[in-house]
Amino acid sequence: QEMVIGKIKEVHSFSNKKWGDPNPRPDRSDTPPPGFDWDLWLGPAPERPFNNVYFPGPKWYRWWDFGNGTMSDLGSHWNDLGSFFAYRANRARAPSWPPRSAAARGQGASAARATRARSDRFPG
Repeated sequence: QEMVIGKIKEVHSFSNKKWGDPNPRPDRSDTPPPGFDWDLWLGPAPERPFNNVYFPGPKWYRWWDFGNGTMSDLGSHWNDLGSFFAYRANRARAPSWPPRSAAARGQGASAARATRARSDRFPG
């Protein structure tokens, strides 16, 4: 039963995760794990002391210097699902990107705990 729901004009996706850190960038230094090269890991990001709020574990993307918070982590999955079904239902081949609008509320050095991207450009 193809095209049962008709043309999709709008998709909403969300996540209840809020992976920013409301605290300012830490200025104290923790001891890096054995064998961990902090300077290499830091790459082109501004220099700062090693701190456990960045590593280990999936905490690095909570900070603008390393990632984009929840939207760049879970958003890639949740937004893709809605778009996939919208384009499939509309028999379209390519998404319209970038989003029509985007908004983020950040806390300085930390990625936003709330992000919104809107795209109502579903061809077909």
